[in-house]
Amino acid sequence: MPDSEYKYLLDRDKNIKDYQKIYSDIDKLLINLVNYGTQLIPRCFKCSKREITDILLITVFLRQIVAMLDSTQILLSNAATYASNLPLRAIFQASVYIDFIIKSDEIKKSKYYYVSHLRNIRIWAQRVAKQSPDQNEFEKMMGKFNSKLINDVKFMEEGKLQLKKIDAILNGPNYRHINQIFDNFKSKYEPMWYQPLCFSSFRQIAEDVDRVEQYKLLYSKTSEIIHVANYSDHLSIKDSKILFKRIRHLEGVKNILYILINMVLVSYQKIIERYRPSELANFRNKYKEEWREPFLNAKTVKYNIEYGDPI
Repeated sequence: MPDSEYKYLLDRDKNIKDYQKIYSDIDKLLINLVNYGTQLIPRCFKCSKREITDILLITVFLRQIVAMLDSTQILLSNAATYASNLPLRAIFQASVYIDFIIKSDEIKKSKYYYVSHLRNIRIWAQRVAKQSPDQNEFEKMMGKFNSKLINDVKFMEEGKLQLKKIDAILNGPNYRHINQIFDNFKSKYEPMWYQPLCFSSFRQIAEDVDRVEQYKLLYSKTSEIIHVANYSDHLSIKDSKILFKRIRHLEGVKNILYILINMVLVSYQKIIERYRPSELANFRNKYKEEWREPFLNAKTVKYNIEYGDPI
């Protein structure tokens, strides 16, 4: 017989009903913004030159923002407020990358990103093809999960074929020089795509595009969640008693919405300015007429006595 949830920790039905009651307008707004983004991607790509920078900005970074916005809407509509902090970090990173690429040397940066992407795939292709420097460690690790896959001949041949295709691109005239720069980059691990461009960390990129304050705000909180670094997210102590915090709740939804919607709108506008400037007026009108009121009027939720009824 399947287990039922412990209602004190997880009351799905109640939390979802509370969200629908308090944030129904916000939920419609988030769905609307996701839908707008899904339409924006093909519109912008259709009128682009379809060069490497266009592919990166539209089909990678913009799509990432729309996908993570969609994920956030799903999480919030299920009152999973705590978990919904994590897609914010992914949206922020994609948004910063858009600013960073557009700011200067966009073709060079785009090529570095692409070479880094191929090199990361190549690491796994080498392992599958049994041509990796860390082959023994990899097979030992994989053996714990799927020992049959390690010696699968078809899987190995697919890895060799993929490796051959990647090497043809990396050693070709368009990317050979950049690939050599990555080869010569002194690091214990495979460098991030921006490190050979003299940016040692993502924080430096955020500084370069004047978004370091957002970085401090988002990375501090999301790092605490990812690394389980803040016990007060999970419990509180009152009158010498330990009180478990509920897994789903609506506290902090307004703060998440403010950061989320601001980042999404700014990124949408950057892409529209670049690819479809004639749509800017319509975009601004949509904000004024459809999006601004629910966005600015989002409610703050507080609970009476440790996540009882919202007030």
